[in-house]
Amino acid sequence: MENKVKVPKQKQVNKLTTAKLIFTTSKSNRTNKLTVRMHVYYNGIASTKVVTGIRIENGEKWDSKSSEVLGNEHKTKYLSQLKAQLDDIFYNFQHRGRPMTAKMLMECLTNKKSWINQVPNLSDTLLHYNESRTDEMKSGKLSKRSFSRFNKWRSIIIDFCKYQYQTDNVPLDDLKPILGKQIDSFLRAKCGYSDVYTAKVCRYLKTCLTYAMANEWTNRNVLSVYRWSVEPKDIKALTNSELKAIEELKILDPELDRVRNLFVFCCYSAFGHKDLAELRLEHIFQTTDGIWYLCHPRSKTNKKAVVTLSPVAVAILQKYADFAQRTGRLLPTQSDQDANRKLKALASLAGFSRFPLTWYVARRTCATYLLNAGASLETVAAHLGNTRAMVERFYAQKKNETVVKEVANIFNNNKAV
Repeated sequence: MENKVKVPKQKQVNKLTTAKLIFTTSKSNRTNKLTVRMHVYYNGIASTKVVTGIRIENGEKWDSKSSEVLGNEHKTKYLSQLKAQLDDIFYNFQHRGRPMTAKMLMECLTNKKSWINQVPNLSDTLLHYNESRTDEMKSGKLSKRSFSRFNKWRSIIIDFCKYQYQTDNVPLDDLKPILGKQIDSFLRAKCGYSDVYTAKVCRYLKTCLTYAMANEWTNRNVLSVYRWSVEPKDIKALTNSELKAIEELKILDPELDRVRNLFVFCCYSAFGHKDLAELRLEHIFQTTDGIWYLCHPRSKTNKKAVVTLSPVAVAILQKYADFAQRTGRLLPTQSDQDANRKLKALASLAGFSRFPLTWYVARRTCATYLLNAGASLETVAAHLGNTRAMVERFYAQKKNETVVKEVANIFNNNKAV
């Protein structure tokens, strides 16, 4: 007998998503008869159910598979017409390039709103924008965490509209350039949000208004020239003497010693604790000059970090060489909660109380050390796997001593000044 060869199933190609009209029945408590209801299902979301006005009378029977009323051709024909109307509405939306939701399709079908010709207000514009990013989220280009933030920010802006305009149905043409100042004050003073979070919500609103302009729902973006100020953070980083004190601690507990080694490794490599768990043997390289370095994308931003390993970092990797050969992972990590608990114990043992010891302190310590040692912002950003603006704002700042020395060198080299 010939051996049967298993043919692998071909992956289904992403087909064009269409809207579907689904009919269901419910029994009336008053008449004890079945009533046909309908709802639109589109893009994984169903609208609310609406009564069609059709009842299953005596001598008639409902066929759920074919969505037909057996014994009454007129009712069956009416349901077919509803499906055809939905198809026309859907393809009209698609032809015009307008975003749509199941709720909007149902409102067009029941003549509650003519979304095809009507210009959306601000609240609906935010909804359209969020819906337009759904495909990016499903394909993995946009994280689910970021997509959920869009919905959160939309609800915050709706609360602002209710507070400022006493309604959430604000037409786009009614927005004025003062909107930037108004929402900035609302988020900071009324809601108590930080400068960074306020700027994120406002930039989201600005992007949505740009999206409305692209769809020709409005001819201007009232926030196009508005800029949100973000106060620079007080960057908490260890000094060289504090880091050396932690390195030279004599620890008897092996678990605490392991966390100390990981923390020191992060202070020299700028990796986060989550990134340490993803480091493998294939991520470490060596140049022709014998310099060891790691090349790995950060888990948070997916931006590649090129990390040159200092002698201290190389020595820590050599301590766990057997572990790496056995498991393929460079360093033995543990859960974030256990690691943070051990960091508190490490700070207590070292007598460090200037600020809480965290894994972000390790990243900022590395960035601050490199910047003050003469590395450019571009080099520090590549080492951290981040952008120059983020490094300058959140991770590194030049110390006063560094600024004084650099300016003094300039004056000494140019004595004519």
